[in-house]
Amino acid sequence: MRKNSPIPVPASLLERAAYWRNRPMLLFLLAAFPAVLAAGSLYDAFLLSLITLVLTVATQTVLSFVAGRMAQWARILCAALLSAGVMTGLYPLIGLCFPDFFERTLFVLPMLVLQPMVLPLGDARLFALPPKTAVWDALVRSAFFAAVVLVCGLLREFLAYGSVFGVALLGEDAALLPAFAEPFGGFALLGLEAALVQGIFRRYRHKKAEGGREE
Repeated sequence: MRKNSPIPVPASLLERAAYWRNRPMLLFLLAAFPAVLAAGSLYDAFLLSLITLVLTVATQTVLSFVAGRMAQWARILCAALLSAGVMTGLYPLIGLCFPDFFERTLFVLPMLVLQPMVLPLGDARLFALPPKTAVWDALVRSAFFAAVVLVCGLLREFLAYGSVFGVALLGEDAALLPAFAEPFGGFALLGLEAALVQGIFRRYRHKKAEGGREE
């Protein structure tokens, strides 16, 4: 074999990469798992969404200025280092401003570092968007992430404690399904959300296909 000949990439690996690249919603839901796990209330869900917003916008904005001249592997490495650096800076600030929240979610906060990277990993060119486009892309992705996490946090708090944002709606110590206070409640709700979104997309594609046949 010649020294300069490219190393072949296994077809199975290429197929696996294409599978994830063509399923951004599945990647997104996998990225939301850590936050949903910790979002036992609407308050926690709001703070987790805010932290993710800062991580995603900061990481993707900085990359938009430097990643255009990098190889794809270097973009991914740079994104990981940037996201980890931003989270390292946020750690003491979160602990100082929200000590109770920090103690409850300490185990999951490091996992949020992956969220800014999980969708662009399907196509590393997304790390090299123009600055204005990069900011809008980060804001839109953060908004979808927040919607998923906030709905889970709202439902978990209501079902487990009968309250919303700490305000008791069903009386003191009232709860419909206390088990939803546990992490499995977040996983169950995330699965329901994923099924709902998948059903909406499937229905939309079906209607679009029918419209195309009628034309």
